[in-house]
Amino acid sequence: MTSTESPVAGLTTRPATGTTWRDNALCSQVDPELWFPEKGDNGREARKICGTCEARRQCLEYALTHSVAGIWGGTSDRERQRMRNAKPGQPTLYNAHREVRNATIHQLAALGTLSPAEIAEQAGCTERTVHRVRKEAA
Repeated sequence: MTSTESPVAGLTTRPATGTTWRDNALCSQVDPELWFPEKGDNGREARKICGTCEARRQCLEYALTHSVAGIWGGTSDRERQRMRNAKPGQPTLYNAHREVRNATIHQLAALGTLSPAEIAEQAGCTERTVHRVRKEAA
C-alpha cells in the first residue's frame, strides 16, 4: 500500500519502500474503537498494544503534529496536550519520546514475560535505562 500523505519530520514515509509507518502499525490489526476509549477509560488495552509497536514513535510524532483525537503512540489527548504546552526551550519531542519510552517499559515489565534486555530492545533503550525507570517508579 502506498500513501499520499506528506512526510512529518522525515519519519512518516520510508523512502526505501514508499510505504508509511502506518503500514506496520499494530493498531491496524485490531478494532479501531479500541483507540477511542470512553470517558473514564484509560485505554489500557490500546496502550499495551502501543507498547510493543515498532511505529509508536512515528505515531506519536504524527499525533503531536496533527492534533488528532484518541490514543496515538501510547498517549492520550490530554498527555499530548501537556507535551505541546511544555515550557519554551524544552525539547518537546524528546520529552514526548521519553514519556512514551517509560510507559512502554512499564507496560512490557507488567507483562512479566520479558527480561530487562528484551524490554530494552523493544523500548529502544539500554538495559540500564530499563532498570532506572523501573526503580524510579517503585
